[in-house]
Amino acid sequence: MEVSRGASHVYGIERHTLCLTPVAGDTQRCRFALGTLGITEPSEIHLVDFDSDENSLASIVYKHTCGIRALASTPWDSSQLVVVNNASVDVPVELVRLNNVPEGPISSRDALEQSVESIAALETPSAEPQLPHAVVCHPSLYNKTAAVVSSASVRVWEFGAPTATQTHTIWASRNAMDDIEAAAWHPSAAAQLSTADGTCVRSWDLRLDPKSQQTMAIEYAHSGKVRALDYNPNLPYVLATGGDDGSVRLWDARSPAAPLMEIANHTHWIYSVAFNPNHDQLLLSAGADGLVNLESTVSASSAQVVAAGLGGLSEVDSDDESDVGSDGSGGDRGEKPTDGLVVQYDDHETSVYAAKWSVADPWVFASLSFDGRLVINTVPREEKYKILLEMNGQQGQLSLSFVPANDAQAYVRSFQSNVGAGALRIGGDAARQVLMQSRLPVNELGRIWELSDMHKQGSLSLPEFALAMFLAQSRIKGKALPDTLPPAIRAEVDAANSRATHVPLATTPALHTPAANPLVMTQPQMSMQMVGMNRMLPPPNSMGS
Repeated sequence: MEVSRGASHVYGIERHTLCLTPVAGDTQRCRFALGTLGITEPSEIHLVDFDSDENSLASIVYKHTCGIRALASTPWDSSQLVVVNNASVDVPVELVRLNNVPEGPISSRDALEQSVESIAALETPSAEPQLPHAVVCHPSLYNKTAAVVSSASVRVWEFGAPTATQTHTIWASRNAMDDIEAAAWHPSAAAQLSTADGTCVRSWDLRLDPKSQQTMAIEYAHSGKVRALDYNPNLPYVLATGGDDGSVRLWDARSPAAPLMEIANHTHWIYSVAFNPNHDQLLLSAGADGLVNLESTVSASSAQVVAAGLGGLSEVDSDDESDVGSDGSGGDRGEKPTDGLVVQYDDHETSVYAAKWSVADPWVFASLSFDGRLVINTVPREEKYKILLEMNGQQGQLSLSFVPANDAQAYVRSFQSNVGAGALRIGGDAARQVLMQSRLPVNELGRIWELSDMHKQGSLSLPEFALAMFLAQSRIKGKALPDTLPPAIRAEVDAANSRATHVPLATTPALHTPAANPLVMTQPQMSMQMVGMNRMLPPPNSMGS
């Protein structure tokens, strides 16, 4: 069955471009920022807004002082970018602000030419032999850090008001590395990242002594140079790599002797790989052949892990390809997702240097080629239906012995209504809004959070969220909060987490800085947040004793 890929939305500029980033701090508007090289013309940053309801594009153009080789949007402020400048200038890397960005749609008045405001310079020593060529911000809102990549080093910077401070450096020469090509942050570990140099992929724990920071190495990840790298956001032990051999490979960092999966649907170098932030069975790749591939990697995704943990979907049989057409398309909307090429996009005429998912809409992605052509596409509706129907069969299943079945269903509905489709964790802000509706004192809510966020990640899995709701409801009924979780309850919640992620959390040391408690606030702040809210917890008489 042919996949109806939908219309491509093209934004073209007469400029050479290498870099593209989704606007990370904006979860309401589908926005991307791209930077121009400024080889023969003034350099620009284009902020492009895509309205999926109207199928329309709008943009604001910002003038910049020099050509841009790389940029990354900061999760902590949707108006800020870390920019790697292309020329030998006094400030090769800087934190900048895009002024006058509207919260709503971009109008013709907003589109008037603007200027970039420089906030902080990331000073690179003059002895640095190569200029930086890439930058990646940590995806967590709580970790204001970025890794700046050059051939000789990876420098980690921490951002504070109003300066940036270099905290760590990984030197290629001191670690017997080839030229460093790319880096990617562990999605939940503040001090862990991976790099690509030559044919090798390495992982680093920056908390350790510099001589022992390297924790994992895949010496021959590809037969050619590794140019692209990304972490699975929901299974952070899974890495995707793209190389000069034209292949994409998925790796389990816990056992990297052989790839989990190899995909060979490109004919030239691969410059970009990207997991979907919500539905990580969807993987983008793009490269020098001018193609953008949307792949389904369900057998190595969190969807497969959750299904296996629930006793549902078994491992995908590699011989069972009856649902995949000869053109790589999927079947009808009643089928389950399977591994394979979903659709191949050939909208570009030159090398595609970036393919990125939208932060605001998990079904939208953009790609950028060297000739200044930005193309925005959406996941085909057939694949979307398959994923959503499979999720409906998996989600809504929660089994904890201390939570009555009726209450478990209510907790699942509350969880699902406050997270993105397919998300495995509810963020601190969303969980706070739910828990505050219990109208318990702020100190007790803070204590409930401390007990429920068992591994200090600043977010809650479904079992942890159910624990928080159970504790809140127990307190409403007059029961005292425990000083510590009973071992049996902690073990049961950890086991439920392990089934959902395949990571034995109770025995895995924390690799991240403990996140702040989102329920620690003043009583006036709490009161303001509670105004106009409806109670979402089940009434006391609906609970078991």
